[in-house]
Amino acid sequence: MNGRIKVMLTTEGTYPFHQGGVSTWCDQLVHNLRDVEYVLYSIIMNPFVTRKFELPQSSSLIQVPLWGTEEPSEHLTTPFSHVYVAKRQTGNEIIQRQFLPLFVALIEEVISLEKNSQRLGFILSELHRYFQEYDYKKSFKAESTWKVYKKIILANTFDSHNRMDEPSVWSLIQSLGWIYRFLIILNTPLPKVHVTHSAAAAFCGIPSVLAKIQNKTPYLLTEHGVYLREQYLSLSKRGYPSFLNT
Repeated sequence: MNGRIKVMLTTEGTYPFHQGGVSTWCDQLVHNLRDVEYVLYSIIMNPFVTRKFELPQSSSLIQVPLWGTEEPSEHLTTPFSHVYVAKRQTGNEIIQRQFLPLFVALIEEVISLEKNSQRLGFILSELHRYFQEYDYKKSFKAESTWKVYKKIILANTFDSHNRMDEPSVWSLIQSLGWIYRFLIILNTPLPKVHVTHSAAAAFCGIPSVLAKIQNKTPYLLTEHGVYLREQYLSLSKRGYPSFLNT
């Protein structure tokens, strides 16, 4: 590590692919903190966006496109042999025994009225460990995964204690598709660093949470305070059914 502090800076829809206040601030950090070696972990909409900022030679870049890929492993530098073996060994038995218990726990935590952030972090960490060995796409697109998801959601919509509208088939498919896309982050290996720094309390915080749980890496969060409000405003303008807005 050349005696310098190695920091993973995680961003979402900003640096170094989009201009704006957050990107300008990140660029100042990356170029002016010369004692820090930055690993940029950038979550982007699709793999076709153009980089707007040049990075110093001492830094490196991990791109994680949530959309626009057929295979979740397309953005990885993982050898093809590893991807191939992961697909070969991800069969129905593995999915039933190892993936589905974690998937059920994740969905139950997401739709629960009472949130447990520590439990959610543990579930995400265990899913991340699972996807380092087994195939992301085969696990999520298995028929058993769909059946379990549908069963959990419908059971909760018929429970009078929950405030969840009954979804249409389209809403069920769409919501599971969102989960599949947003959690592609869990399919990406973590770099070994001294500190992680998330530029928002958003999906880009997940890699930092994983590093904190798995490697006890210190985690710095800088949040401008309006991210969640921006998401609520965006949802309110899209005309989605109540189930998807929830």
